[in-house]
Amino acid sequence: MFNKILKKEKTVSSYDEMSQQEKLSYILKIEKEHDDKMYSQGKAYYFSEEAKINGKKVSGLKKDYVKSFPEDFLTTGADLFQILWYYVPEYPDSEKKIFTLTGKGKYYEDLGEYEKAIEYYQEADDLTMEVCRKDIQELVRDHGPGDYLYCATIRRRIRVCSKPLIKELELEAKSLEKSNPREAIKIYKELNRLKPGLKKYNKRIEICKKKL
Repeated sequence: MFNKILKKEKTVSSYDEMSQQEKLSYILKIEKEHDDKMYSQGKAYYFSEEAKINGKKVSGLKKDYVKSFPEDFLTTGADLFQILWYYVPEYPDSEKKIFTLTGKGKYYEDLGEYEKAIEYYQEADDLTMEVCRKDIQELVRDHGPGDYLYCATIRRRIRVCSKPLIKELELEAKSLEKSNPREAIKIYKELNRLKPGLKKYNKRIEICKKKL
């Protein structure tokens, strides 16, 4: 029993001392081992205590890695799409670029730089519409308009970022109405782009125009 404890402490210590690349390689290794057992052993492994322990371990390490190395944009993006990390190298470069752009968006979202985050998310969304155009067209034809494939996750992140950004821009535009109505108009036009269909921004624009 004592030897098992020592072995466990040694494993944890050695992982903590690993470099970023070594940690990533270790995670890919145990994730693949876990996934291989899922396929080779089926239900016998899937419902086992071993699978529960291994799955929790992989999940915990991945969560810690993304938190510790947020500038590994490719891995962060792939994680957002719930893609198996060890399989990412097999994806075409065009899709890896989507993952990377999405990872950059998440990086700036977590920093509270929502406008910059949206720019990267939008670039990822545009690239998805280009790379996956045929598949998306088929999904729209079969199931109607909607957010499909990578777009579903990307657009959800855009909506999350838009809420605090819109609030910030509304406050900024309101504060500029008297001192700099021309700049306020620019911001209200940007708000119209972020949240189309609202009459209140057009109303504020007309009020600002009278102050020019």
